[in-house]
Amino acid sequence: PVQLKEILKERVKHAFFANVLDNEVINVAAAHAAKHNGDARIAIESLLIAGRLAERENAKKVTLAHLRKAFEQIKPRALQKAAPFLDEHEKKILAILCDHAELFSGKLYKLYCEQVQEPITERSFRKKLNRLAELNLIEAKVVEKGIRGRTRAIKLAQPKEAIKEICNT
Repeated sequence: PVQLKEILKERVKHAFFANVLDNEVINVAAAHAAKHNGDARIAIESLLIAGRLAERENAKKVTLAHLRKAFEQIKPRALQKAAPFLDEHEKKILAILCDHAELFSGKLYKLYCEQVQEPITERSFRKKLNRLAELNLIEAKVVEKGIRGRTRAIKLAQPKEAIKEICNT
């Protein structure tokens, strides 16, 4: 996040008037981007949208409230950008996740196999999960299961309604 903060501070100098953005807003934008694979573009776009929101309100400063509204606007964009490139297996995985708050990867694979005529291998399935996580469509958190080893807890990273729309296309 330190590098992200430096990138953002440099960009902010050129994009905003002095003292319009507090360091706290920049830090939160950097932390948000860090959670999304360290993609500085997400933070830059968030700050841009937050700035426009503040401008519309005739606010003197861009606040955390503006930034949080910007985050909500950006979420569906990730999905729209990824949608044309999702294959049927990835769409099926997302559709299954729409019906569950969170699933362990093994349970998700089992449900996937039950719903697909020709399922892919577990290894290919894991690759699909990794890709969906890279696209910021799912969150996959490693969970220790004691003697049984590790697994991943999988949940949607985008609004369920937007995911359902994509899965039905």
